[in-house]
Amino acid sequence: MNGSRQIYRPRRDFRQRPWYRRPALWVGLLFVLGVLGAYHWGLVEAGFQKLVALRSHPVEDQVPKTTRVTRALYQALKGLEARTKAKTVAGIPVISASLPGNVPLVRGAWAVNSGVVGAGGAVTTGSEDKGKVTLEVSCDSLVLARVVLSQGAQKEDKEARLALVIDDVEDSPEDPTLRGFLDFPAPLTLAVLPKLPRSKEIAERAGLAGKETLLHLPMEPKNYPEENPGPQAIYVDLKEGEIRHRVREALKAVPGAKGVDNHMGSRATEDLVVMGILLDELKKQGLFFVDAQTTPNSVAYQTANRLGAQCLRSAGFFDDKQDPAAIQKTLLALARTAQAKHRVLALGHCRRTTLESLEAVLPKIREMGVELVPASEVLEE
Repeated sequence: MNGSRQIYRPRRDFRQRPWYRRPALWVGLLFVLGVLGAYHWGLVEAGFQKLVALRSHPVEDQVPKTTRVTRALYQALKGLEARTKAKTVAGIPVISASLPGNVPLVRGAWAVNSGVVGAGGAVTTGSEDKGKVTLEVSCDSLVLARVVLSQGAQKEDKEARLALVIDDVEDSPEDPTLRGFLDFPAPLTLAVLPKLPRSKEIAERAGLAGKETLLHLPMEPKNYPEENPGPQAIYVDLKEGEIRHRVREALKAVPGAKGVDNHMGSRATEDLVVMGILLDELKKQGLFFVDAQTTPNSVAYQTANRLGAQCLRSAGFFDDKQDPAAIQKTLLALARTAQAKHRVLALGHCRRTTLESLEAVLPKIREMGVELVPASEVLEE
C-alpha cells in the first residue's frame, strides 16, 4: 500500500441524495405548479368575465325586489287587457285600471294578487265599494302602489285601425324609395333620424304630403359600442339635464313630429331612470312615445302609465325578412289582428322591398275593412 492509507468511500445511490438535489423531482414539481397556476388563472379569468357580464346584464336576482314586484303588477294588468291611468297621491302611485266587460273584478283582483305574490310582494289590504275593488300592493312593508279596479261600460271602438311606422328615414326626399313612401296613397307615419339639415327637409316634405312624422331617437343598445346608435344618442350613464337637452335638440331637427320612437335602444328602454326622464320630457311637450320593443324587458309602457304619459307598443317589425311574399303575409296577419283588436301598430323600414310589398297588399287590406291610419290615431283615450 506504499505506506499510504486508502479510505473506502462507498458509491452513493441516487435515491439516497437529498430531495432538493433530485432534478426529476423539481421538474415534476414545476409541472404540477404550472397546471395548478393555469387552472386557477382560468378560474380568476372566468370569475372576472362573469362579473363584467353581470354588470352589463344583471340577472333577475340582482334586480331590486321592489322593481320586480312593480313589473309583476303591470304585467298582471297587461294580461287582463286593462286600460290603466296613474297618478300620485300623497307620494303613492294610484293606478286606475278599467277591466274589459267580460273580466269579473274578482278575477282581476286574483290576477294582481298572484302576480305580486309570485314576485315576492303582497297585497296587504283590499276593499270593495261602489263597483270598484281597491288593492294596496306592498313589498317588505313599503307601499308600492294602490290599484283601483273598475268595470265600467265599455265604449269600444269597433273600427279596425292599422298604423304602420316606417323607421330609419334619413335619405334625401328626392330618393326614389322615400319619394314612394311620401306619395303612398294611404296614411303612413315616417320616423325620421335627427340628421340636420336633411331631417328638416324630410319633415317639411312629409307634412306637405299629409304624412305624420316621428322623431326616430337614437338610444343605447346592449351591444354598444359594437353597434353604434349614432351621434347625440341617449345613453344610460347620462345625467338628467343632458338627456333632456339631447331630446330637445333632436326634436328641433324634426319639426312637427307628433311623437318619438326608439332607434335601437335595447339597453336604454330597460332603464327605469332613463325612461322616466325621457317620458316626462315628452309629456311636457305633449308628445307620445312608440316603444319598438327591441327588448322584451322594456319598461317604457309601465313607466308611461306611472307618469301619465302616452305610450304605444309595437306589434313588431313586419319586414324583418326582405322577401316580398313574407312581408305581404305579415301585413295581412296584422290586418287580421286589427280586425280582432281594433287598434294595431307595427314597424317597417325605409326600403324598396317594403314599399313594393305595401303597394301590392294595400287593396287586400282595404277589402278586409281595415283602415290604415297615422300612429297618433291608435292612441288609447
